[in-house]
Amino acid sequence: MRRLVFLILTFITTNYLHSQQDGEDISLGKYRVLRSEILNEDRTLLIALPDEYENSNLSFPVLYLLYGDQVKGYFVEAVNIIDRLSGAGEIPPFIIVGVANKDRYRDCLPLQQNGTPGGAEKFLRFLKEELNPFIKSNYRTKHFNFLAGPQAGAAFGLYSLLEKSDLFGALIVTNPFWTEYTRSYFLERMEKYIRSDSIQKKFLFITYWDREGWQDHRGAVEALNNFSGLFNKQKSTDFVLHLNYIPDNKDFVPPIGLKEGLRKYFQNYNPSNYSELNTLSDIQKYYLALSKGYGFEVYIPEMILVRKSDDLQNSGNLNEVRNILNHILHTNPISLNALSRMASLHRTLGEYDNAINYFEMFLKVRKEPFFERQLQLLLKFKEESAVYILEPILNSSGIEAVLLKHRELKNDRQNKRKFDEREFNSWGYRLLQRSESEKAIEVFKLNAELHPESANVYDSLGEVYMKAGNKELAIKNYEKSLELDPNNENAKKTIDELRTKK
Repeated sequence: MRRLVFLILTFITTNYLHSQQDGEDISLGKYRVLRSEILNEDRTLLIALPDEYENSNLSFPVLYLLYGDQVKGYFVEAVNIIDRLSGAGEIPPFIIVGVANKDRYRDCLPLQQNGTPGGAEKFLRFLKEELNPFIKSNYRTKHFNFLAGPQAGAAFGLYSLLEKSDLFGALIVTNPFWTEYTRSYFLERMEKYIRSDSIQKKFLFITYWDREGWQDHRGAVEALNNFSGLFNKQKSTDFVLHLNYIPDNKDFVPPIGLKEGLRKYFQNYNPSNYSELNTLSDIQKYYLALSKGYGFEVYIPEMILVRKSDDLQNSGNLNEVRNILNHILHTNPISLNALSRMASLHRTLGEYDNAINYFEMFLKVRKEPFFERQLQLLLKFKEESAVYILEPILNSSGIEAVLLKHRELKNDRQNKRKFDEREFNSWGYRLLQRSESEKAIEVFKLNAELHPESANVYDSLGEVYMKAGNKELAIKNYEKSLELDPNNENAKKTIDELRTKK
């Protein structure tokens, strides 16, 4: 029975706290100030970069968030949602650019309440001609932008769409018809837009509700339904519209629906045919096809690669595990997930110096007590275990050379190497994981010779014979294990199962 606990690998997140000093601020990003000649004023920006930004040369799509000055509301919410969804492999990481308000009704609305022109035209020029170039020149970005627009920002999102701006490929907004005096303006403009031949590929996700606190939104909902009806008549495959209704809304400031909108847009980002993607090449082809549909290159989520490497390690396809982990480290040389798994892989392969090196690389990035203990155990194993001497001999010269060296070590009074039962058992299981069952049998037999009073070694020998298809020897060794430990329920159960098999 496999009673040794091996390294447990889980997905390691990167958004952890470094060593902090008492009284330090908590930071989610940086403030930047951009002088706008178009608006004739300074505009404050709040910029949050993905965790992967500093550790790679990758570029990222940009989410422009209006009302970005509401730090504890919209900005923190956006950072949290994108961090959670991208960390789970549901969406790609984003650069988040929060645009602080100066005069929201001036900037976001095409019309003022008295019917005079609003400032939306200038604000759109600012975003397209000044802000977007500023972000692209200072950060590594993809040629694809999202817009998240709450409140008056929703009307601006619709305005930018109607102006046929190529600035935003996808928009996630609240109901843009909340202002009564802009409803007919937008509906008339949209009807002309729908009838034209210039509809661009767009994704529009609108969150709406009937009430906002004590305010009645039935008129806004009616206008939204009319708006939606225009699209239903058109049946455009390029323009995708999704309505996200919040029933019985109790919030005075309801959410934008950012999480739902991102999940909808990236609904195929996490492959539904995951089980059919068995190699790195398969995964790369999937995301290449996905990139063509999105219109920008999307990187393979680390979560998907890590999960697949774990699956392949469990099935014994260690060469493909190495390919996947090398790919992750090529993209992100300090990926904790890849470093920890590389250490485990090399330990499985008996390449202990490489395993030690990867543990040390991991611990340079982050001090984790669990992995510090793993490293110390491995260093101790290297210094004290007979397996460390015998394993490379088996790999290069076969079992006879191992038995010869084993006898030499046993007879050497100066030898301080230990013949630990658990370490030999672990060695045998590593060989099984590498699909080297014949070598595994010999190692388990040697362990039984070294520890003839151990029920566990015979249980393991019975298991390896069972996996090799030798039912007779499997039963014999399980019976020996049961003789030494009458309470071995695993042996009892397995013997019964083997005897009932035809």
